[in-house]
Amino acid sequence: MVDERPALVMALFLGSQHVMVAASEEFARVSGSAAPIGQPVREAYVEHVWNAVIEMMDEVYETGVSLFADFPQGRLGFSPVRDGGRIVGVVSHYRVAVAPTAQRVEQFLGLTG
Repeated sequence: MVDERPALVMALFLGSQHVMVAASEEFARVSGSAAPIGQPVREAYVEHVWNAVIEMMDEVYETGVSLFADFPQGRLGFSPVRDGGRIVGVVSHYRVAVAPTAQRVEQFLGLTG
């Protein structure tokens, strides 16, 4: 039986290089790879499709303002993480409207039509 419940995908990145320090279990299914804990996002995800994601993370880290993008497959968001008012990282959250599959992930990333 296939689980058709919506999935909540989250990851926590610290510092201006966005080093991943934690990720939900669903992260690997949606991203297509194991969560690169301890690695900067720019090193872990060198594929061109991640450039827009990294740009959004940079903007949130620099401005402290959350950003969201809606897709047919779900809603992607980034929010600042603060410590004593100072921005120390970014949390990503992606609410998948349907259960993630390899095909849906490829469509979300723009790899297939």
